[in-house]
Amino acid sequence: GMEEGVKAGAPAQCGCLWLLPCAFFIISTGGFMTTFTIGVTWENISPFFPFVSETGEGVPENFIFAFVMNGASCLGAIIFLLRFLLLNQWVESHPLRRPTLAGAFRLCNQASLLCGLVACFGGAMVGNIEESRSSNGHFIGVLFCFFGYLLHMWLQSAIDLLVPPIQR
Repeated sequence: GMEEGVKAGAPAQCGCLWLLPCAFFIISTGGFMTTFTIGVTWENISPFFPFVSETGEGVPENFIFAFVMNGASCLGAIIFLLRFLLLNQWVESHPLRRPTLAGAFRLCNQASLLCGLVACFGGAMVGNIEESRSSNGHFIGVLFCFFGYLLHMWLQSAIDLLVPPIQR
């Protein structure tokens, strides 16, 4: 049921969706630590400040690294899509701080989704294209991932300035 005082369409109705970013963090961090531990144990990498990609170069950690990066990329895409839909739903049922900026909100929300999906695609590229086999392909994936997430966060900050806070 809906909490007293929460308006219809509020993200509070979404139950356990807040667990998805937590799962994303646990999967990606746990996967990195797993591949790092295996790589160090099998003496495939140095234990002192390796690049993240180096933790997925040797066998068998490369399979785990690809699996984790693909899983995190898929989960990230789901999180970005849900965020996009929730913001659209929220703005339909609540006025913006400045109603004249509705077009800017829609543009920021769509661009944020696109940047997030590009970042997820880049993450999948990083997981599937080993640096030692194709440094260009791997590096392009790194750029997509890094700058996609960076732009996504900037756009989410802009959206935060346009959307009023949730009143409970």
